[in-house]
Amino acid sequence: MSTLSSGPGVVKFADFELDLQSGELSRNGSRVLLAQQPFRLLVILIREPGTVVTREDLQRKLWPEGTFVDFDLSLNAAVKRLREALGDSATSPQFIETLPRRGYRFIAAVHNGSHSAALRIDPAQEATPVPAADSNERAGIPSEDRVNDAVNHPHSRASWTDGQRLVLALKGALVVVALGGLIAFTFSRGVTHEGAGEPHSKITRVTNVGTVRLASLSPDGEHLAYVRADGVRESLWIRKVSEPNPVQLLEPLHGTFRSLTLGGDGFAYYTLFRPTLTAAALYRVSIGNGSIERISDAAAGGALSPDGSSVAYVSTTSMGLQESHVVVGDVNWTNTRTLAVRRAPDTFVKEVKPAWSPDGTQLAVFATSKGAPQDPQLLFIDAQDGRVRSVRTLGLVEVSGAVWLPDGNGLVVSARERRVSPLRLWYVSIGSGARRPLTHDVSDYTLAGVTRDGRRLVAVRGDVARAFWAAALSDLAAARQVAVDSGNLGGLEGVAWAPDDRLLYATAESDNVDIWSIDTRTNTRRQLTFDPAEDYQPTMSSDGRTVAFVSTRSGAPSIWSMSIDGTGARRLTTGDDSRPSFSPDGQWIAFQRDSVDTLPFTVWRVPIEKSDPSPLATHHTMRPAVSPDGKSIAHYWMTSEHWWLAVTAVTGGLPVRTFPLSSTHLDRVVRWSADGSALAFIDGHGGVSNIWLQPLDGGSPRSLTNFPEGTITTFDWSRDGSKLAWVRTTEVHDVVSIDLDTREDNQR
Repeated sequence: MSTLSSGPGVVKFADFELDLQSGELSRNGSRVLLAQQPFRLLVILIREPGTVVTREDLQRKLWPEGTFVDFDLSLNAAVKRLREALGDSATSPQFIETLPRRGYRFIAAVHNGSHSAALRIDPAQEATPVPAADSNERAGIPSEDRVNDAVNHPHSRASWTDGQRLVLALKGALVVVALGGLIAFTFSRGVTHEGAGEPHSKITRVTNVGTVRLASLSPDGEHLAYVRADGVRESLWIRKVSEPNPVQLLEPLHGTFRSLTLGGDGFAYYTLFRPTLTAAALYRVSIGNGSIERISDAAAGGALSPDGSSVAYVSTTSMGLQESHVVVGDVNWTNTRTLAVRRAPDTFVKEVKPAWSPDGTQLAVFATSKGAPQDPQLLFIDAQDGRVRSVRTLGLVEVSGAVWLPDGNGLVVSARERRVSPLRLWYVSIGSGARRPLTHDVSDYTLAGVTRDGRRLVAVRGDVARAFWAAALSDLAAARQVAVDSGNLGGLEGVAWAPDDRLLYATAESDNVDIWSIDTRTNTRRQLTFDPAEDYQPTMSSDGRTVAFVSTRSGAPSIWSMSIDGTGARRLTTGDDSRPSFSPDGQWIAFQRDSVDTLPFTVWRVPIEKSDPSPLATHHTMRPAVSPDGKSIAHYWMTSEHWWLAVTAVTGGLPVRTFPLSSTHLDRVVRWSADGSALAFIDGHGGVSNIWLQPLDGGSPRSLTNFPEGTITTFDWSRDGSKLAWVRTTEVHDVVSIDLDTREDNQR
């Protein structure tokens, strides 16, 4: 690929070239995909190297007066996308330096056009402002108006190439409407991703609904099935790829689709988890007439063999045995046989379907160890005798899916490099295990399939925004947003009240999962943890002196404590532990031990000083919350068939009170009311996520909040019960197709 010429209007920094007239960014001669707002942000910063550009100035320049967005969240998203494109880091910046609560500064050496002398910036010093616009024009840097015109009106330059128009056609700005928390993400059509040594890929939007959760492409590539969220309910749709109009196979229902597989036999197979039941049941629905058949009460989602006659899936057959199995059966999930077994502390990753080789002789599966849950290994297993043929360590975390390409030479894997990294698509060589990214933006991608010729992937592309809210219980209508974040942290998030109207919360704002505090009166924020490991799920002692939290500093997640100022961090447990909850006297902590997918999960306690854990309940319990009087534990309890909200005495034994979950129950979060008379939880009654109260005296549940939209993922209230804090997320997900040219790989 030829290198761009360094003509007028070309700005150089490091190995990048920024053409301000054509609106292109390149690195070592290869174009770098950059959406509109991040590009404009880069132009603004690079025009004033060494100078702090305030957040207020950026807001004014990036979003004209009258634009109705959440400026903080949108600006944070634009900065994050720009750093991703540049390969920059917030903690060790080479290009974009953050000045907390002030703004940003471009700190790299900059060359303008053909000028050989670089402007070298000392990051610790404020540089002299750059010349006015007319001087910049003479130096080869177009005025801001001309740059904006180039970005916003690409067709105004008749000499531009089609490739340049494709790059500038991307409208990928993340827009968050403050009141409703609505994200509007416009996907590109025909945007080309290119990079040195990488296949060219073109991403095209397939759906335009914004609520797609799962998708599956039929083996012949003719049909696409996908799951849509309808408020807190989900529905199943299907369409021919060549036709625009989908058909609804299943009307919106309460529950969560855990997997979806579109077969070549005229059926769509899916697993459905209902909040009241202990296992996700397996169903299939006829594409032709919509008839539904329940196949199994416990089978996991699977992958069909290339000839469509067999299915392979990962199953946790017995929590008591602490085993996970790779199972192969016929297309109806019957006549099964166990192909491979892993016993604790090792386990197959249940959430990732096995990937069949094109000839049907091998399966690619992922496995982890309890001691290193964030370091999955890729195993190639013989599909007949279960022999492990080879093992690869890819250096990826949180793998969500894999498909074997039809040429047999490579896999495409959906995974993150770090928990705060996007869920990217990666090409993995079968022979060497070498990997490289196929997607380069900050959106998350989950695989839906690959066409028979291997030249097109189908995936669900999504973006998530989180907002932290607080309000007095007496005036929830006056709720206000106190902090924002983008990206999906899943179960790593947390929020907890501290004294003096402060909130503790987990965020990836520092480009790492850390715990921060914010004064809700002044919006003064402070980062409390700085370790490169993940710190999350904070909880506060009643005296406001000690914070308990979960950290991966020692490998597996475990419970730690520290002072409220972030000092004196100390490890309290050594197991796979999470969800800490302080006793009211601050002397001990209840927590959840082990993973629901592979081992029995129970509630334990650990003294804050002795670090000597002991079980509180040996039955299947999770998500503990200590009562205000310290005599009881509220938790979720799993019996052989159902889930319950339950209360157990701290002395142990079976629950003394149980409450059935509704069909609209959401997320596993439980809190005590301040007076100890009720349990609070999240429910989707009426189609909207809200916080509800269950009186301990057995009265009917009642709604505490009445929010009209948004999804609440966790919440907490102050010790005196006068204030409420919660995390609300908004997501935008659609199906996209990704055209690939892997000829470069085949020539290697």
